[in-house]
Amino acid sequence: MRVERCSFSWHKIYPGHGIRFVRGDSRLFIFAGSKARCCYDIKRSSRNTKWTGDWRKAHKKDVSKLTKKRVKRRAVRFQKDIVGMTLEEIRNTRKAKVIEKVKGADAAALRELKERKAKVAGTKKVSAKQVKPGKQAKQGKQVKQAPPKAAPPKKIKATSR
Repeated sequence: MRVERCSFSWHKIYPGHGIRFVRGDSRLFIFAGSKARCCYDIKRSSRNTKWTGDWRKAHKKDVSKLTKKRVKRRAVRFQKDIVGMTLEEIRNTRKAKVIEKVKGADAAALRELKERKAKVAGTKKVSAKQVKPGKQAKQGKQVKQAPPKAAPPKKIKATSR
């Protein structure tokens, strides 16, 4: 025996009961009775109709039937002493390792910065020795510079009023 659910009210429909409706896009709707069919026809929302299952779910009724959230147990992490070392000694050695890594990274970054600056300074010195701008201007023809142009006069739009 196949028990189906009403498309509007979610009520159970036993074999031989209910109304079947096929929409134009070939979707099948099964209604428990004419009451659900009429509500669907006038496009009434099942979430706003109190006797439907959709309304009961939206307003958190039938709490016993709803599935409860599972509580996840999280593993609690804790550390134990190792034979010959206390917990504080273990933590101190870990901190020391982290500090050494940070200092090593900082030192490497500083070295790299100094190398870059040295390269840039070296290229500037070489380029300055190759071309001297003062001598080049004296050897070439002297060109007179034109005075700066004055700004064109502003155009004023005429208005009739």
